Amino acid sequence: MQMYVVFLILVFGTRASLGGQDGSDGGLDELLQGLDLASFTSGMGNGSDFKIDAQLGEKVRALIRHFKQDDPIGVPEGMGLDALIVEPLRVPNQEQTFSGMKMKFENISLYGLNKFRLNQVKVTLSELKVGLIVSIDQLFVNGLFQTSSWFYRANGNFSVTVSNVTTESEVSFGVDSDGTLQVEEVNMDVKFGDLNMQLGGDKMGFLGPVVQGMVNTMGPFLFDSIKPLILGDVERKIRGELNRQGRSVPQQFPNSIHPIDMFLSSARIYVREKGLDPFPIPDNHLASWRYGNFEISSVILHGLASLHRTGPVVVTFEENVIRVSVAMGASDLRGVVRWRWGIFRDLIGKRGTFQISVEYVSVVVNVGQPANLDKETTIDGIELEVGNIAVASDGIGTMDYVIEALVNIIPNLLRKQIVDALEEPMRKFVEDEVKKVIQLEDMIEERLPPKGD
Repeated sequence: MQMYVVFLILVFGTRASLGGQDGSDGGLDELLQGLDLASFTSGMGNGSDFKIDAQLGEKVRALIRHFKQDDPIGVPEGMGLDALIVEPLRVPNQEQTFSGMKMKFENISLYGLNKFRLNQVKVTLSELKVGLIVSIDQLFVNGLFQTSSWFYRANGNFSVTVSNVTTESEVSFGVDSDGTLQVEEVNMDVKFGDLNMQLGGDKMGFLGPVVQGMVNTMGPFLFDSIKPLILGDVERKIRGELNRQGRSVPQQFPNSIHPIDMFLSSARIYVREKGLDPFPIPDNHLASWRYGNFEISSVILHGLASLHRTGPVVVTFEENVIRVSVAMGASDLRGVVRWRWGIFRDLIGKRGTFQISVEYVSVVVNVGQPANLDKETTIDGIELEVGNIAVASDGIGTMDYVIEALVNIIPNLLRKQIVDALEEPMRKFVEDEVKKVIQLEDMIEERLPPKGD
């Protein structure tokens, strides 16, 4: 589990840490560059840096090579999953009674768990939940059987082929009293598409074909009986391994604050220290007509330092692509607007200031990175939303109230100016950062320890 976390940190942390290398000035670029996941991660844990040892570095390299395949199955050897995925998995003996016939199954072994395909991973950071969907083309169950009734006895070996297996899991985490991330709940379920059971041996007798026909309907019952044992064993191992990894993380989290909120707290400090609150909005004409115009300028917003989560922070892995969706924003913004109107080439006009209040400004950024690092990052979308806007006049002159009423009637005009001011620079920033990264794998390699001889 640790190497998957490191893989995500390296992929997206490398991109994040590229901000500011071109010597750009302040403003929106600085605000976005302040949200540096790599810097946040490297500072975790009582002043100690986040370090990758040589062994973990080799695992990351193996993982990168693995996901360059068109259809990666399982994980590379040496990933540390031997304790979680045992091949074969030994299953306790089972007994079933069917149509008056008692059947006993012994020496049961399950094969194929390590041939899984990772279909989907969904990490909801804001809720500390991880959802996982894994598929396996075929599972094989082998063992010995004994059957007995008042008219028939037989024994031999049996085999079960389970096709189109899908496992869905959800793991919920919490923060204990010591500030350590620990597993709170694990939910798992297994579904399959088809199941075929075969009995074999030299002592099946003349009723062998009849018994074979009867046990064909018993296969699902047998699988359902061993499913809780399999899930219970896997759940216990997953819980133990994740808790062990949680205790090894140097960072301690307050049990009343989500870790992602701690990250945003550091971003708020960054906004204040960089002087990005208040934030200036570029000038723009609001409206014009044949004989005159109405212009808004020098819009300054206060309150960006109230940055907080406005929705879930979700990391998903699907179709071999890692996608990240982040929703954040600021609320209760205040500002000052300079306005000017004029007609007949400004022969008649007036200028003044308004106080404005913006309910909220929120942004959702969606970015995708193929697990095959030879492929480029994609920007799936940037959505910016501005809440209700109210305008208050400074109370000087009757015309101020007329303009105030006009702006309050058509607030979308003022909202459009704010959206235009924030959306395009933000989109350009994200696109520029993506263009900077051509050889992402080489950049990750620079962060890893040197390769062993």
